[in-house]
Amino acid sequence: MIDANHPVYGVISGDVEHTVTAQYDRQTKLGGNKKTFDMGDNGRMIVGFNIISVRTDGLNGGWSLVSGYVGETNLVVEFHSEPLRSCNWSAELWTVDRLLYEKAAES
Repeated sequence: MIDANHPVYGVISGDVEHTVTAQYDRQTKLGGNKKTFDMGDNGRMIVGFNIISVRTDGLNGGWSLVSGYVGETNLVVEFHSEPLRSCNWSAELWTVDRLLYEKAAES
């Protein structure tokens, strides 16, 4: 979604830092698995993110974006599995120095 609350940013590739910020690999649990991850850094602005289903059999459960978005400093994601299923998720972020790009956006 691109609007006033979610603007599009152009960045210089040398400014971008890539991190794998969440790994969630859980074995089968009677009631299913559920975990919320708060990712990011107040000094960095998110310019991209990728949620990866490590399992490839279509039975990994799901994920939901709880809060945050590109252009913000934090992203909260919840991963879950179905009852009696294991799950394996990974999340990665691409960020830039927040102050550098906030100043550029104000100009």
